[in-house]
Amino acid sequence: MHDDPDLNLRIGIHLGDIVFKEGDIFGDGVNVASRIEQLADTGGIFISGEVYITIKNKPGIKTLFLGEKCLKNVDVPVRIYALTGKDLPAPSMKPVKDHRIGSKTTPFYLKPKILIPLILIILATTVFLISRIHNMNRVRWAKDVALPTIEELYKVGGIGEHNIEAYHLAQKAGKWIPENLLLKQYLDRITGIISIRTEPSGAKIFRKPFDKTESEWEYIGESPVDSMYMPKYLFNWKFEKPGYETLYRQFWSMGPRDLSTFKPQAAIQECVLMKKEAQPQNMVPVSGTNNIPDFFIDKYEVANKEFKQFMDNRGYQDKGFWKIPFIKN
Repeated sequence: MHDDPDLNLRIGIHLGDIVFKEGDIFGDGVNVASRIEQLADTGGIFISGEVYITIKNKPGIKTLFLGEKCLKNVDVPVRIYALTGKDLPAPSMKPVKDHRIGSKTTPFYLKPKILIPLILIILATTVFLISRIHNMNRVRWAKDVALPTIEELYKVGGIGEHNIEAYHLAQKAGKWIPENLLLKQYLDRITGIISIRTEPSGAKIFRKPFDKTESEWEYIGESPVDSMYMPKYLFNWKFEKPGYETLYRQFWSMGPRDLSTFKPQAAIQECVLMKKEAQPQNMVPVSGTNNIPDFFIDKYEVANKEFKQFMDNRGYQDKGFWKIPFIKN
């Protein structure tokens, strides 16, 4: 070709079946080779993937992969390579990276652009299905296990001994069946609302069921507490603040119902803490009523020795202890 620059020669090579008939050649091999030849540059040699597989390990042969091309009257894309060398022109088509597994073409679904999104879709679908199954199981548990248990606990205890257990179970079930009418009815019956204010504010508030005196104190927050929901129950309460005596009280975590809407209202409790040293030793304050002011009472039961000493000192006759007048009905 170099000896005759006017000779415009292009070569396309394919490996396939051919048929000789009446001095002519037919077949897919001829058709593919012809199409490949049309893609080649002047003076260039293009080959198909089948030819490349056959010659790729031959010494002295170098190629550039030009990608997969759709050829006229050929059903599937054909991999095209250009032979390169000193006397061959550089192909005008832009080379592409040849991703191959052994001698076979990498399946399209294993290519990173396809494989990575496919894996992500599969993972997302798996997570969604697992979450869906978990949620369905939780809903079934709430309806078939939690609700009947809450109903039984309420029937046995009402707002009594089983109310706390029923309340906590209803709270868990409410995460999965929040619109269930039966659950809402039971929550209305077993839920208390309470607001607690202290003087001064900032006291740490603890509680425990009145009938569980050996249980640990449960911390619920610092005062003031506004409209806190909790089991409808009688609790022992403890209030602590540095520089003040620890205060113990007992009251229900429930208020009256609004007579117009019949909805529960918050119970409002107000507690006054006394500074240390201001409270008499071994005495505790007791809140008074409208007719009786606040007063102190012995923290511990009076011993016989102490009571005898009081009697010997004519305690009942000492009018100095009579803070409240005696009124004859």
